Amino acid sequence: MNCGKKHQVKPTALIIAPDYPYPPSEGGLLRVYHLIASLGDTYTVDLLTLSGPTSSTPFGYPPLDRWCQRIDVIPAIFPKKDLWTQFRRIAYCVRHRLSPRSDVYVNDNIMRQVVTILAGRSYDLAILEHSWIANYYPLVQNALSASGITILDLHNIESDLKNEFATHSDNFPRSWVNHMFSRFSIQQERRWLPMFDHLFTTSDKDKQRIKTILYESEQAPLNSRISVIPNSIDIEFYKSVRQRSEQRKLLLFCGGLDFPPNRTAVELLVHHIFPQVRTTHKDCELMIVGKDDHHWIKPQSDGVTFTGFIDDIRPYINDASMILAPILNGSGTRFKVLEAWAARRPLIATAKAVEGLNATAMTHFWLANTTSDFVEGINQILFAPEQTYQMVDAAYRFVNEHYNARIIGEKVRKTLAALSHKPEHHTPSI
Repeated sequence: MNCGKKHQVKPTALIIAPDYPYPPSEGGLLRVYHLIASLGDTYTVDLLTLSGPTSSTPFGYPPLDRWCQRIDVIPAIFPKKDLWTQFRRIAYCVRHRLSPRSDVYVNDNIMRQVVTILAGRSYDLAILEHSWIANYYPLVQNALSASGITILDLHNIESDLKNEFATHSDNFPRSWVNHMFSRFSIQQERRWLPMFDHLFTTSDKDKQRIKTILYESEQAPLNSRISVIPNSIDIEFYKSVRQRSEQRKLLLFCGGLDFPPNRTAVELLVHHIFPQVRTTHKDCELMIVGKDDHHWIKPQSDGVTFTGFIDDIRPYINDASMILAPILNGSGTRFKVLEAWAARRPLIATAKAVEGLNATAMTHFWLANTTSDFVEGINQILFAPEQTYQMVDAAYRFVNEHYNARIIGEKVRKTLAALSHKPEHHTPSI
């Protein structure tokens, strides 16, 4: 008689993500990457992405195959950004009542390939990343085991994001289009969010918004169906950044310029904030780090440098005196804030930039909601950097206690362990 322990078979998990999450060089990719890492020890993970990697350069993070048994890539085709193509794209979205970027993934060609890849597979857990692909629900439902569950991981509330884009746009056609996309998004959210067995969101604020959406879709917004899984940061990744060393007067902004809130922030920095700083600090520099948008004319000013896409942010943080986040619109929570805290750099940010993170102004960051607030904060830090040490230390302790990737990973595992693999009978007909 064999008294040894039986080999325990791990449950199987499928993660479908719009973008390939390596290297994890921006917020959405980091969220997916940390989710995969948190599942790797307890699940057999398959990853299906709808675009390929942007770079093969080693990034300082373990590669995905450390946790993924299998990785499939279906390279979605992104439309060109010329005027005629964009007009046709808007017409397609209007006809199908979709919001960009859903239109890139919601087409017969991509979905047929997904069906082919998933044929014959069976999963105990399926997680869809972002509401852009929420309508893949029927496809993953067909690939579930008898007790399998579906989760939609909401990086933000897309309808709110598009509404904010519209509100902060100074261009009439663009604002009208974004209002229309916001309506399409809320219609999609009301349809698809109730389908899933469980929903992940990034903050309590977004959780309340989801509950409202479920009310509007006439579905009971049970707390047990919504879990707050905050965005997290790998504290160890930033250990190599020098602490409290002599740095040149360098202001740093991090963010891809293909994202409208980042472009708005950069325009505010270059046109309004930085010129006032330079009147006092002639040797001050501003560095904008992030992926370019080649169809956007970058604002120019003496002392401003745009780096374009970079694989590793740490050398730039190493040289920085502080990190700026003049974010005026958006949804979800922002990795650039967590990054500043983890790297022990002073952060000057708007209330919007730290929304959903439960941080305390002037304890964890310098609050600045106007141009003059930013200029005052920058001057204060440049003239007396030692006075920010207490704030930097408090922010580091705060991010370590509440947003450390290890802590959030454990929360993910506990949340999944508590979920029943016998879904409630709440799913309406499709």
